[in-house]
Amino acid sequence: MNRRAQLTIFLVAAAAPVLALAVVASGGVAAASPGAASQAAARHPVTLRLLAQFTAERDIDTGPAGLSIGDEQVASGRLRLASGTPAGTFGFTCTTVAVYAHGTAELCAGWAALPAGQLEVTGKSRAQDTVHHWAVTGGTGGYRAARGTLTARDLSPVSDVVTIRLG
Repeated sequence: MNRRAQLTIFLVAAAAPVLALAVVASGGVAAASPGAASQAAARHPVTLRLLAQFTAERDIDTGPAGLSIGDEQVASGRLRLASGTPAGTFGFTCTTVAVYAHGTAELCAGWAALPAGQLEVTGKSRAQDTVHHWAVTGGTGGYRAARGTLTARDLSPVSDVVTIRLG
Protein backbone atom coordinates (compact mmCIF):
# COMPACT_ATOMS: atom_id res chain seq x y z
CA MET A 1 0.00 0.00 0.00
CA ASN A 2 1.48 3.39 -0.95
CA ARG A 3 1.77 6.39 1.37
CA ARG A 4 -1.18 8.21 -0.27
CA ALA A 5 -3.46 5.22 0.33
CA GLN A 6 -2.35 5.10 3.98
CA LEU A 7 -2.97 8.81 4.57
CA THR A 8 -6.16 9.62 6.45
CA ILE A 9 -7.02 12.92 8.07
CA PHE A 10 -9.24 12.86 11.12
CA LEU A 11 -10.97 15.81 12.73
CA VAL A 12 -9.68 16.04 16.30
CA ALA A 13 -10.15 18.45 19.18
CA ALA A 14 -7.46 21.03 19.81
CA ALA A 15 -7.06 23.10 22.96
CA ALA A 16 -9.98 25.47 23.66
CA PRO A 17 -13.01 25.43 21.33
CA VAL A 18 -10.94 25.58 18.15
CA LEU A 19 -10.67 22.35 16.16
CA ALA A 20 -7.57 21.35 14.25
CA LEU A 21 -6.76 18.57 11.81
CA ALA A 22 -4.26 15.85 12.62
CA VAL A 23 -2.64 13.97 9.79
CA VAL A 24 -2.10 10.30 10.54
CA ALA A 25 0.28 8.75 8.03
CA SER A 26 2.18 5.53 8.50
CA GLY A 27 2.34 5.99 12.25
CA GLY A 28 3.42 9.65 12.16
CA VAL A 29 1.30 12.59 13.30
CA ALA A 30 1.54 16.21 12.14
CA ALA A 31 -0.81 19.07 12.99
CA ALA A 32 -2.51 21.30 10.43
CA SER A 33 -4.70 24.39 10.75
CA PRO A 34 -8.51 24.15 10.46
CA GLY A 35 -8.41 25.92 7.07
CA ALA A 36 -6.00 23.32 5.72
CA ALA A 37 -8.78 20.80 5.01
CA SER A 38 -9.44 21.89 1.43
CA GLN A 39 -5.71 22.35 0.71
CA ALA A 40 -4.98 18.89 2.10
CA ALA A 41 -7.88 17.40 0.13
CA ALA A 42 -6.42 18.80 -3.06
CA ARG A 43 -3.25 16.76 -2.43
CA HIS A 44 -4.53 13.78 -0.42
CA PRO A 45 -7.90 12.27 0.51
CA VAL A 46 -9.42 13.67 3.72
CA THR A 47 -11.76 11.63 5.93
CA LEU A 48 -13.90 13.16 8.68
CA ARG A 49 -15.71 10.79 11.07
CA LEU A 50 -18.45 12.34 13.19
CA LEU A 51 -21.48 11.42 15.28
CA ALA A 52 -24.66 13.25 14.20
CA GLN A 53 -27.21 13.68 16.99
CA PHE A 54 -30.63 14.96 15.91
CA THR A 55 -31.98 17.75 18.12
CA ALA A 56 -35.00 18.57 15.93
CA GLU A 57 -36.82 16.36 13.41
CA ARG A 58 -40.18 16.55 11.71
CA ASP A 59 -41.97 14.34 9.20
CA ILE A 60 -44.33 16.42 7.07
CA ASP A 61 -47.28 14.66 5.40
CA THR A 62 -48.16 16.96 2.50
CA GLY A 63 -51.24 14.94 1.49
CA PRO A 64 -52.90 12.80 0.54
CA ALA A 65 -52.81 11.23 3.99
CA GLY A 66 -50.11 8.61 4.41
CA LEU A 67 -46.88 8.13 2.53
CA SER A 68 -46.96 9.97 -0.81
CA ILE A 69 -44.82 12.00 -3.20
CA GLY A 70 -43.92 15.38 -1.74
CA ASP A 71 -43.78 14.25 1.90
CA GLU A 72 -40.71 15.60 3.70
CA GLN A 73 -38.38 14.80 6.55
CA VAL A 74 -36.61 17.86 7.96
CA ALA A 75 -33.94 17.51 10.64
CA SER A 76 -31.07 19.33 12.31
CA GLY A 77 -28.68 18.67 15.12
CA ARG A 78 -25.18 18.57 16.53
CA LEU A 79 -22.02 16.95 15.22
CA ARG A 80 -19.57 15.43 17.70
CA LEU A 81 -16.26 13.65 17.59
CA ALA A 82 -16.10 10.05 18.81
CA SER A 83 -14.81 11.45 22.13
CA GLY A 84 -18.03 13.48 22.52
CA THR A 85 -16.35 16.83 21.83
CA PRO A 86 -18.64 19.21 19.86
CA ALA A 87 -17.56 19.52 16.22
CA GLY A 88 -20.37 21.51 14.55
CA THR A 89 -24.00 21.40 13.44
CA PHE A 90 -25.97 19.94 10.53
CA GLY A 91 -29.34 20.12 8.82
CA PHE A 92 -31.09 18.38 5.94
CA THR A 93 -34.37 17.99 4.10
CA CYS A 94 -35.43 14.79 2.30
CA THR A 95 -38.39 14.96 -0.08
CA THR A 96 -40.20 11.77 -1.16
CA VAL A 97 -39.98 11.54 -4.96
CA ALA A 98 -41.28 7.97 -5.46
CA VAL A 99 -43.37 5.48 -3.48
CA TYR A 100 -43.03 1.75 -4.17
CA ALA A 101 -44.57 -1.33 -2.55
CA HIS A 102 -41.19 -2.00 -0.88
CA GLY A 103 -40.35 1.58 0.20
CA THR A 104 -39.64 5.08 -1.01
CA ALA A 105 -37.05 7.09 -2.91
CA GLU A 106 -36.11 10.51 -1.59
CA LEU A 107 -34.05 13.46 -2.80
CA CYS A 108 -32.04 14.89 0.08
CA ALA A 109 -30.03 18.09 0.51
CA GLY A 110 -28.13 19.20 3.58
CA TRP A 111 -25.21 20.98 5.15
CA ALA A 112 -22.63 20.51 7.88
CA ALA A 113 -21.22 23.59 9.62
CA LEU A 114 -17.70 22.87 10.90
CA PRO A 115 -15.03 25.22 12.30
CA ALA A 116 -13.23 25.42 8.92
CA GLY A 117 -16.43 26.21 6.98
CA GLN A 118 -19.62 24.66 5.72
CA LEU A 119 -20.04 21.55 3.56
CA GLU A 120 -23.01 21.13 1.19
CA VAL A 121 -24.35 17.63 0.39
CA THR A 122 -27.09 16.13 -1.78
CA GLY A 123 -28.22 12.72 -2.97
CA LYS A 124 -30.83 10.01 -3.29
CA SER A 125 -31.91 8.04 -0.24
CA ARG A 126 -34.47 5.42 0.64
CA ALA A 127 -36.25 5.87 3.99
CA GLN A 128 -36.05 2.13 4.69
CA ASP A 129 -32.23 1.98 4.30
CA THR A 130 -29.89 2.22 7.29
CA VAL A 131 -26.93 3.48 5.23
CA HIS A 132 -27.21 6.59 3.05
CA HIS A 133 -24.68 7.85 0.46
CA TRP A 134 -24.72 11.48 -0.67
CA ALA A 135 -22.35 13.62 -2.75
CA VAL A 136 -20.39 16.51 -1.25
CA THR A 137 -21.09 19.25 -3.79
CA GLY A 138 -19.15 22.18 -2.35
CA GLY A 139 -18.98 24.42 0.63
CA THR A 140 -17.68 27.64 2.13
CA GLY A 141 -14.51 28.76 3.92
CA GLY A 142 -11.93 25.97 4.06
CA TYR A 143 -14.36 23.72 2.13
CA ARG A 144 -15.19 26.15 -0.73
CA ALA A 145 -13.98 23.75 -3.43
CA ALA A 146 -14.90 20.52 -1.60
CA ARG A 147 -15.92 17.44 -3.57
CA GLY A 148 -16.41 13.96 -2.22
CA THR A 149 -18.91 11.67 -0.52
CA LEU A 150 -20.85 11.50 2.74
CA THR A 151 -21.98 8.18 4.19
CA ALA A 152 -24.46 8.20 7.10
CA ARG A 153 -25.05 4.97 9.03
CA ASP A 154 -28.15 5.01 11.23
CA LEU A 155 -27.42 4.08 14.85
CA SER A 156 -30.89 4.95 16.14
CA PRO A 157 -33.82 7.12 15.07
CA VAL A 158 -31.90 10.15 16.45
CA SER A 159 -28.22 9.45 15.73
CA ASP A 160 -25.97 8.51 12.81
CA VAL A 161 -22.28 7.87 12.31
CA VAL A 162 -21.21 10.16 9.47
CA THR A 163 -18.11 9.60 7.33
CA ILE A 164 -17.17 12.42 4.96
CA ARG A 165 -14.48 11.69 2.34
CA LEU A 166 -13.05 14.67 0.47
CA GLY A 167 -10.57 14.78 -2.40
